[in-house]
Amino acid sequence: MPNAEEGLTHHEEDIEEELFVPKKSPNESSKTGTDDAIAIAKEIVNRAIDSNAGITFMSFVTTYALYGDDVRIIAFDPGADGTFLVLSSLAFVFFLVEFCLLCWCRERYLQRPDFAAMRELLTADRWRGRTSTFDWMGEFGKALQAGSFYFWLDLVSTFSMAIEIPWILR
Repeated sequence: MPNAEEGLTHHEEDIEEELFVPKKSPNESSKTGTDDAIAIAKEIVNRAIDSNAGITFMSFVTTYALYGDDVRIIAFDPGADGTFLVLSSLAFVFFLVEFCLLCWCRERYLQRPDFAAMRELLTADRWRGRTSTFDWMGEFGKALQAGSFYFWLDLVSTFSMAIEIPWILR
């Protein structure tokens, strides 16, 4: 775009720039407002999960999930099973909510496979140009990766609790 040195005044430059900048419709401006609100909400949830109170609370829930059933068997009579079932159900719900919130707000926690990189890796030119099959397989594995390590760890640990809760298995 020509500038003032090439014969346009600042006013003409502004008019010309207005002609080339697409105008936002009212729906688009509300979408950015909605996007901003979602980004703010995600940041608030991230801070709550990473706060000292959030970490301490989930640490207590984790400790209960690891040792609660053993404590129930060793120290309590069978009449307390209902209470421990409620506590285990609450722990499962807390883990499930945390898992869902992390999927929603944490960057690269629930990452999708890179289909563009996979498509490029599966071309005949790329296959012929590879230096080693193992390197190619490593690149393909990275492109195929779905979810981070912590995503899979949280998924397996959360749903492993379902085995201990009878109403989920029914």
